[in-house]
Amino acid sequence: MMTMVTMLLMKKMICVLSAPPAAPTLSVVMTTNSSVQLSWMAGSNGGSRILGFVLRHRRQHSVDWASRRLSAANRSHVVSNLRCGSDYSFYLQAVNRLGKGQASQVVHAATNGSGMDTHLRVLQNAKVVHFRTTSRHSHRIYGRTVARGRTGNLYQLTLTLLLSGTCGRHGRCHKSL
Repeated sequence: MMTMVTMLLMKKMICVLSAPPAAPTLSVVMTTNSSVQLSWMAGSNGGSRILGFVLRHRRQHSVDWASRRLSAANRSHVVSNLRCGSDYSFYLQAVNRLGKGQASQVVHAATNGSGMDTHLRVLQNAKVVHFRTTSRHSHRIYGRTVARGRTGNLYQLTLTLLLSGTCGRHGRCHKSL
């Protein structure tokens, strides 16, 4: 027969044996113009079954991390609807009954293609718009006016830019000014 002290000691030992999960090992498998495929190996479960994973990602220079809950059975995931030609950071945490575990190392990946981060300079009463992309690749830029309008003293100009070897349908990236 167990004494009360023995039962209390056993309870404390059980609590000590359970912990949040260890950090998973996260890696980039492949990238497309608008997605990044990741895979991972789970670390120690901390003595309790892994209930799922939390994947976080953000675009370079962004402050906010987007978060996705993933099933415990998952060992890979495709993050889609990303911006073409952009750099992203990712990290993963496993979750067990005690909560979120340690975060994986942050991994970095860039989607394929050229981004459309742009710098525009329009001078008052100007008839010329200066347009420059901040792409990792050099491309020839072809532009044409698609639509223009005027409301009072405010002009709106919409351009279709054709960049050699870019993302988007038929190599077109649209930018509204």
